[in-house]
Amino acid sequence: MKVILKILIFSLFFLPVTVLAQTTEGSEILGDSINVPIDHDVPEKGTFTLYYEFGAEYNSEKPTVFLIADGQQFHIRRGRVKKLQEGWFDDRFNVVGIPGRIIPQKLLDMALNADNSVNWEKAYQIFNSRQWCGDIDELRKHILGEEGKVMLFGGSGGAYLIHEYLARYGKHASRVFTEAAANPFLDAELGIIWDRFWDEIGDYDPKLQKKMHEILKKYVDERPEIIMTFSRQHYYFKANKIQQARAELIDSLYNGNMEFYERAKKDFKVNEVASVMETEQAIPIRIRMYEIIRPILERVDLFGDTVYPGLEMAYNLALPLIMLNREDKIPVPSMNFSSLKNLSCDIFILAGRWDEAVDYRTQIELAKKYKNSTLFIANDDHLFKSLKEAGLLKEIIRTFFYYGSNSIETQKSLKKFDPYKWERKNKK
Repeated sequence: MKVILKILIFSLFFLPVTVLAQTTEGSEILGDSINVPIDHDVPEKGTFTLYYEFGAEYNSEKPTVFLIADGQQFHIRRGRVKKLQEGWFDDRFNVVGIPGRIIPQKLLDMALNADNSVNWEKAYQIFNSRQWCGDIDELRKHILGEEGKVMLFGGSGGAYLIHEYLARYGKHASRVFTEAAANPFLDAELGIIWDRFWDEIGDYDPKLQKKMHEILKKYVDERPEIIMTFSRQHYYFKANKIQQARAELIDSLYNGNMEFYERAKKDFKVNEVASVMETEQAIPIRIRMYEIIRPILERVDLFGDTVYPGLEMAYNLALPLIMLNREDKIPVPSMNFSSLKNLSCDIFILAGRWDEAVDYRTQIELAKKYKNSTLFIANDDHLFKSLKEAGLLKEIIRTFFYYGSNSIETQKSLKKFDPYKWERKNKK
């Protein structure tokens, strides 16, 4: 089955979906490719062609930063890396974008049975995060040499993948910047449930929980769609606006105002996401969802009295893989944290206190795993809207990568972050 891919932006539990702009007419795309193993654990299975792209002409005298996306992120695409370099970096860097295994049709075809149904066991072997990490390291060697060191930048699911890469190949990284780095292994270890939807609507208005129960009882068949709508909603509102927005959506459904609900679905691109999930392009997305949700399943009752829209949506998407795991056909994902403690790389971890997809406490624990880490907890959300509006995010990214965390330049940039820093006295 061949599908025409709609170019969408996704991130952990799906950030806002946006159709990417076309490449500027006449602009040169500095793309290339290398052959890498389909299975890095069993190289004799053959190779596929991995595409990558520079944001500008490569200069061996400049530091090289890899932009990392995981299996459910679509913002790194052919013809887009130049704009990403201009937006986040500048001409002091070589910026390399890696779209990853979501692109090659060969891999998608290999994951299908003769009748075009998905062979999920085979798909997992092709698209699990070990393979993505192996691809990153093969490209590092190709561009920088066998012992060359690379800089890594990514957010959300891409940040999660970066820390998985560091657990395997961290000695080959020099500087690393991650935003909203998910880590379900630490969530499970600490007993953290990052989806705070239920507690927050109860704190805002205790009646909302009862109304939510009534809504899900009334609209049983529509539950997955309703869950997805609430899961995606918080990406469209700042932290100080989301509770009111949730209350309005709950009240509209409770009162049968389906016009309001349908408008919300449209605004949050729910139908577009659902449509993509029916295509073969969803194969790596669902596998990444499995790697996100499976480590914490024993810690949470997804279908009890408490409603967790983010977790439940991830569960729904990962269900084919969860069923395979129950049959002992694929493993529970794992991560070796012990390998992180001796790494020499310089790591900046940016967390948002009001992040609805990644708990800030998880990132506190993640920072402790490294000996050279800087942690900043912003009084902000998953998208760091306030920091972006202030123009501070790209400044700290550029400064950190060029000078390092202990430099005078980076410390000066961090001083500008002070008004946006979350401290416990800010806790509401």
